Amino acid sequence: LALLNAALSAVPIAQGASITVDVVYDVLAGQGGVSTNLTFTGTSRRNVGSSDAQVTAINPTQAFAVAVTPDASPLQQLPTGSSPAYSVNLTVTNNGNGADVFNLTASNAGSAVTIVSVNGVAGVAATLPSLAAGASAVVAVVYTIGNVSAGTTDDVTLTAVSQGNPAAT
Repeated sequence: LALLNAALSAVPIAQGASITVDVVYDVLAGQGGVSTNLTFTGTSRRNVGSSDAQVTAINPTQAFAVAVTPDASPLQQLPTGSSPAYSVNLTVTNNGNGADVFNLTASNAGSAVTIVSVNGVAGVAATLPSLAAGASAVVAVVYTIGNVSAGTTDDVTLTAVSQGNPAAT
C-alpha cells in the first residue's frame, strides 16, 4: 500500500480526470471460487475531507485437482481366508484451491475380482461429499474374489473425478 501511495503521489491528476490502477492479488488456500468484495478509497491530498470509495466484487477462479493414493498399486497377492469380501483403502486428496465434490468409480483390470461397494455404497460408483481444499478422505473399496487359480492377481483402480471440472481426474 505504501508503494501504491508513493506512486500515485508522483502523478498529478487534473481536476475531473481519472487514473487507472491495476491491482494484483493472491488467492488464499481454500478461497478459490469464493466471491469477496474489495473497497478502494481515494482521498484528496489537498483536502483530506474529500474522499470517495468504490466497492468491487472479485471472483477468484477455482482450480480443480485431485489425487488418489496409492497410485497404480496393484493387489500383488489376493488375500486368502474364509471371509467372502475384502477391502482396500485408498486416499482421495483435493489438490484444488477450493472445496469440491468427487464422483468415484472403482474398476478392475482382470476377471478375478468383483467390486462390491465404494465408500459404503453398493456397486462400482459413489459420490464423495464436499472435500475442502487440501483435505483428504479414506475411501474403502470392497471386493470379492471369484473362483480363480492360485497365484492369480488383479488390479483394483479407484478413479476420482471433480464435479467442478470433469477434466480433473
